[in-house]
Amino acid sequence: MKKLLSIFPFTLLLLALVAAPALAKTETLTLTMMRTWGYSGFGNDIQGHFTLTATGPNNLQSVQFLLDGEVVLEDTEAPFNYQLNTDNFDNGLHTLGAIGTLSDGSQISSNEFVREFVAAKDLPGLIGPILALAAVVTVLMRVGPMLLNRGKPQTRAIGEYGMAGGAVCRQCQLPFSRSMMGLNLGLGKLERCPHCGQWQIARRANGDKLHEAEKRLKQDQQEGQLHTELSEEDRLRQELDSSRFDD
Repeated sequence: MKKLLSIFPFTLLLLALVAAPALAKTETLTLTMMRTWGYSGFGNDIQGHFTLTATGPNNLQSVQFLLDGEVVLEDTEAPFNYQLNTDNFDNGLHTLGAIGTLSDGSQISSNEFVREFVAAKDLPGLIGPILALAAVVTVLMRVGPMLLNRGKPQTRAIGEYGMAGGAVCRQCQLPFSRSMMGLNLGLGKLERCPHCGQWQIARRANGDKLHEAEKRLKQDQQEGQLHTELSEEDRLRQELDSSRFDD
């Protein structure tokens, strides 16, 4: 009997450790919002069409989409989506959320979004400052590198590139080194080709493409040098020919 009593606390502890993860596990409902068509500006201002999507556990049976606590749609089939059109509701601050119902009848709540619905007629006043800021940034991106590199000769030899790697110009197909300070737009850096002056989104080129472009650059430099030498020779010949008629 004493042995059984001594084992009993350890048995309870073992059961508690086994059951703890199951008790700690909670079902969650995640709400996401993506713009389908419309305006989503700085802060919480939105206007137009947006897609709300609710995702949860495998036993999620239905989802009620809420606007300010009121049900605007109940979706009973996955994927659980709601197409929101802000024009169908009053302008102002609104709270978006969702409640999911599981197969056992229990309900779980999602995260919430607080957004300011604005009218389409008010968009020009909102977009104006954004476009002005974009114009200023564009000018700085164009003028800034020129000012920083003003008076600085290109010292990199052919085949030498910085930490940002090399790129091949889409216009002239010649290689150049990408700038560490270049604006990264995701697909590449906004760069200006030093050979032809073309602005472009320059991706890091692989070794084979750079090698081919380097061959073209060397050939262009050799042709340019030859052309300069021939031009100088022609100039001297013209001077000699002209001197024959001098008194």
